[in-house]
Amino acid sequence: MPYPPTHLLFYGFMVLVAGTFLLSAYSFEGKPRISNRNFMIVVLIAGAVGSLLPDVPAVWNLILHGNLRHNMVGPMPSHSIIFGMLISGFMLGFSYLVYRNFRQAFSLAMIIAVTFVFHLILDDLEGGSIAYLFPLYEEPVSIFGARVLATIFEVLRNVF
Repeated sequence: MPYPPTHLLFYGFMVLVAGTFLLSAYSFEGKPRISNRNFMIVVLIAGAVGSLLPDVPAVWNLILHGNLRHNMVGPMPSHSIIFGMLISGFMLGFSYLVYRNFRQAFSLAMIIAVTFVFHLILDDLEGGSIAYLFPLYEEPVSIFGARVLATIFEVLRNVF
C-alpha cells in the first residue's frame, strides 16, 4: 500500500487539477454565484477524503490494536468496489439531506466513488492484492495481472 501522501498526490495530479480548471472555467463563464464556488470547493475536499477512504480502518486499528492493518471493515474488505458503492450511496443520501438538490448530491457521491476507485487502482499498481469483487469472488484480484480474464470469466460463469 502506498502511503497516504502518495494517494493525495495522485488525487492532486489526476482529479484536483481537472477540478481546478473546471472551477476557473466556471468563474469566467459570466456571473458565478458564491454558493456554486463554495460547493465546488466542498466537492474537491470530498475528493481528497474519498481518495483516503479505504485506509480509514488503519487509523482505527492503530488506536485500538497498535498495527496498521486496514483491509477489513467488519466482515467486508475496505478495498472492494461494493464497499465503495455503499460509501457513495451513503454520501448521496446524506448530501441530498443537506443540500436538497439531487445534482449536488450526485456530484459529491460521484467524486467519492471516482477517487475511491483511483485509490484501489493505485494500491493494485503497488502490488497489493485487492478483493475488487468481494461478494461475488472472495479471492484477491489484480487488474494488472495475467489472471484477470480468467477471473472475470469465472465470476460470470458463477453468476449466470
